[in-house]
Amino acid sequence: ISSAIHPDKFEASAILEHLEERGEFPLVHFTNPSGIDGLDTTPGKVTLASNVFADRKRISRALGLRRTQYRMEPALEYARRERERILPEIIDPKDAPVKEVSHVDAYGHVDLRRLPIMHINEMDPAPYIDMANVMQAPPEDVDEFGHEFYNIAFLRTQYKGPDKLGIHMSPRHNHRIVNKNWASDRTTKVAIVAGHHPSFYLGALTLAAYGVDEYEIAGGMMQEPVRLVPSETWGDDFMVPADAEIVIEGEIPPHELEAEAPFGEYPGYYGPQRMRPLINVKNITRRKNAVLQTVFAGHRDHWLTGTLPQEGSRYNALKIHGRIAGLTAIHHPPSGCGRFRAYLSIDKKAEGEGKMAGLAALAAGDLVKHVIVVDDDIDVFNEEEVLWAVSTRCRVEEDLDIIPGAKGNTLDPTVRPEYDNKNAKMIIDATVPLEYAYPARCSVPDHAKEEILSRWDDLIDQNSLKRYRELE
Repeated sequence: ISSAIHPDKFEASAILEHLEERGEFPLVHFTNPSGIDGLDTTPGKVTLASNVFADRKRISRALGLRRTQYRMEPALEYARRERERILPEIIDPKDAPVKEVSHVDAYGHVDLRRLPIMHINEMDPAPYIDMANVMQAPPEDVDEFGHEFYNIAFLRTQYKGPDKLGIHMSPRHNHRIVNKNWASDRTTKVAIVAGHHPSFYLGALTLAAYGVDEYEIAGGMMQEPVRLVPSETWGDDFMVPADAEIVIEGEIPPHELEAEAPFGEYPGYYGPQRMRPLINVKNITRRKNAVLQTVFAGHRDHWLTGTLPQEGSRYNALKIHGRIAGLTAIHHPPSGCGRFRAYLSIDKKAEGEGKMAGLAALAAGDLVKHVIVVDDDIDVFNEEEVLWAVSTRCRVEEDLDIIPGAKGNTLDPTVRPEYDNKNAKMIIDATVPLEYAYPARCSVPDHAKEEILSRWDDLIDQNSLKRYRELE
């Protein structure tokens, strides 16, 4: 879109929502956006991209697959790349595209207003950057694990001024890093990567255990080393991606909190306002003509951003590293926001395997709260088939299990604040029982279908079929 727009005035979001209401999810590149309060983005020009992940077929292309390979294929490819990590590569700063512009050098100070940051949803109190944040393991964890490592995670950051952001963290790896630093009154270094190859961001969403260097996982996703370069603020003590579009370097001071949110989150609801840490921005480096990427939060772009990493990482946890050898497919449907619900198909050999698969899926991460397990004759990417299996194979009195008091997610609107993030989980075993002969599914003979398919063009009036497809 080449027309001038003001992303901080909801104009980019309004365009994306109009497209979504039409069932259209293109990657949208706004080539003439203003910065906050109408400021320009010189030197060079910073443009804006969103909806990058809103199409599963486009995500397949980001992994080098064909658009027709969008079902289990990208999940299996993600799982393979997650296992095959690649060490990062350190390069000279003069060869790093992200060093082409430095705010401190260009303006003498940092100014977030010179980025086209989106005001996304109506009740958001300010524009937000909602891309990957890089943090470094604290000294205690370096000693415990025996090596240095970086954690990468999508974290929302609220614009609070030209050199200040608020940050929300769920209680996971980055939260652990900040808390350990605060326990020793240390600041936490953070780099926000606001634009990179889509596969870099897929790597940032891994469910890998704490202690893994996630620059290595991102390298596996990209199928090449993540090129790193010393940061402007801390030099060799903190490395940042050399090929990023934009890197925002900042520090989280210990024990300082301000109100953050409400913010439209992936469940499609606003997360509540809470007291959250701050980031004091020290520098912004970028390409001269950089593209700031933003996830369209609370919408399909947001749902599918998390879907594939959940599928691939959970496939590794269950089938490769776990004990669910009969797992054949896994899908996190958009109807579950790409996170809350998982559909698993298994090659069932014994009673109880459906429940075991469900338990393993829940244990592999805290986001999933509903697991439906089906036989491998059910296509988990066809929600109608999955629900048909629930309707015709699930004996509720035996096949539905509810696990109360499990760890939930702070952004789940069904988690009551007084329950301290606890929530119930549910497993539905919709597999065919093996204790007795179950009725066979209706089907047309394969030989008849094959014979008819060979004469399809002669049998079917294509004009009539076209008129049918055009009916409203």
